[in-house]
Amino acid sequence: MTTKTGHIRAYGSDPYGDYYTDPQIIFPVENKDDRFHPKEIILGFDNGNIYKAYKLADVEEKAVINDEIGDKKLLLVSLYPEMARAFNRVVDGMILEFQYIDGKIIDTQTNTQWNLEGEAIKGQLIGKKLEREVFNPGFWFEWIAFHPDSLVY
Repeated sequence: MTTKTGHIRAYGSDPYGDYYTDPQIIFPVENKDDRFHPKEIILGFDNGNIYKAYKLADVEEKAVINDEIGDKKLLLVSLYPEMARAFNRVVDGMILEFQYIDGKIIDTQTNTQWNLEGEAIKGQLIGKKLEREVFNPGFWFEWIAFHPDSLVY
């Protein structure tokens, strides 16, 4: 791709400036909710009619979060900035609890080590794979506009 478009524009800089941190939203939205900053980056989950939002910053800070939405047992993982993964933490009928210890993702039941792809790479469950969970990343204001009854982590 080229920046020689015939238009004068700084293609190397973000055209939105402070939009990401400014609480002002440039179009009207319903269902405003002040539990988070309007432009907080969240990971939104839908389990039937149960909705829940997690701040990406919380996932990044903790590296590993074990939680649940209704009957769904979730594992959220972030080892790198602005990148998160979500998995179902049930393996062979066993609900696993995970920790991030010494740079490793470990389940506390079997002491198996897992990678960022949800694969057991060392230990009792080697070769097992966690099922990925779908989430909707975005701004808090947009998530809550469509999911006004959303729970928050």
